[in-house]
Amino acid sequence: HFDNKQGNRSFQTIWLGDIRYATYLFNLSDPAKKNPTWAHVNILVPLTQFDSATGQSRLNIIMITLLLASSFGYLIFIFSKQIVKPIEILVTAMKGVKTGSLEEIPASESSYEIEYLINTFNEMIRNVSATRKALESKIEELKDANNEIRDTQSALIQSAKMISMGQIVAGVAHE
Repeated sequence: HFDNKQGNRSFQTIWLGDIRYATYLFNLSDPAKKNPTWAHVNILVPLTQFDSATGQSRLNIIMITLLLASSFGYLIFIFSKQIVKPIEILVTAMKGVKTGSLEEIPASESSYEIEYLINTFNEMIRNVSATRKALESKIEELKDANNEIRDTQSALIQSAKMISMGQIVAGVAHE
């Protein structure tokens, strides 16, 4: 019984003991056309070498697949470090700004978007630093003006006391 029939040929695999064979059955037609099938030729081909080569090919394909998967995993790890490291530095610098540290981030060789974030962050730090310096300068000016007002107030109080004392002395002298 042959499962794979194609015209006057058939193919099937069978096991004889521990060995697998490919069987090819050819139906030969009668040259005189008296019988539709004049003879059968059956060829048995052992598949032992084919099976071992197939097993070796499977093993090679599995090894190549594992090698490619581990290579891609390593490349993903390396490239993610190139992306994640600058972002970690940026986040650390932002936390530093929250605590009052205004340090710029050094430029790094990373993607355009990361480089743009770093440049924008550094520009923001320069603006905050300049604003902080201007604010500290204004605070010093206000402190100086406040001290001057206190000194003037003290002088005015002293003058008012002297005027009051002079009026009291003039009133006593008049009496």
